[in-house]
Amino acid sequence: MKKISKILSVSLLFFGVISTQTKALTNEENLTKIFSEIQIKHIKEYKMSFENIKSSEDFANTYHKALLLEKELSDPINRAYDKIKTDIPSEEEFKWIESFTPSMSIHLVAEATQLDLLIDYIPFQKKAKMTPQKEDDMFINLLIDVYGDGETDYAKWFKQTWDYGGCSHLGKGIHTKNLKDINSIFDKSKFFKKDLQEINDSIFRDLTKNNLFCEPKNNVIKEINQILKTIPLTKEQKNKINARLKEFNKNKKEIEFNCNVKNCAYG
Repeated sequence: MKKISKILSVSLLFFGVISTQTKALTNEENLTKIFSEIQIKHIKEYKMSFENIKSSEDFANTYHKALLLEKELSDPINRAYDKIKTDIPSEEEFKWIESFTPSMSIHLVAEATQLDLLIDYIPFQKKAKMTPQKEDDMFINLLIDVYGDGETDYAKWFKQTWDYGGCSHLGKGIHTKNLKDINSIFDKSKFFKKDLQEINDSIFRDLTKNNLFCEPKNNVIKEINQILKTIPLTKEQKNKINARLKEFNKNKKEIEFNCNVKNCAYG
């Protein structure tokens, strides 16, 4: 009986290995059905790059490869998604791609009309902890503080109320904190200055362009004044922020406050 049991165990193990190999082969074949040769080359280069992060420079190169890869793969992924789209949208048919893209995952977006391959920050954070330098730690921790555990169109300073918009949290102090954090690491950064500048610019776009605010008007104005006093600004930035304050005082209809408790014109 023991002998039969042992044979059975070995058989199951054997078939398990075969099954795993077949699954891996199927995923490899699926790559060729969706992506071009050069895209597959970039996917494999990214995977190898992620697995071999040993320094802040390696981290930066890999992170920037991920940013390029998600743009490069967007069209072919969505062409494939359009072919199998059903009345019940799901990203499950494309989850196998994640086995080739560590720290990147597939998400349904735009009211489930398309798929995005987005960066997950937590695995990158773990990689940063394994390098001897601190620059990558500071950068990834900032991203998590600004956006959360993964890449998204909306930072924590913005409250998403529907797929295409919402209201700004200006007035809660989040903008000020993020700007201070960016300034504290910008000069120390060797590999992420462009990324930090992009986050900084997006905060200022929210300050100067957004017309819907979750918080009461007094709170919004208070934080803007705090930014003017505590954040190093260019002359152009100061001029734009002061112009915004003047707009608030004119009580323009298109600028709405206190959207947390009243119905604002989100759409």
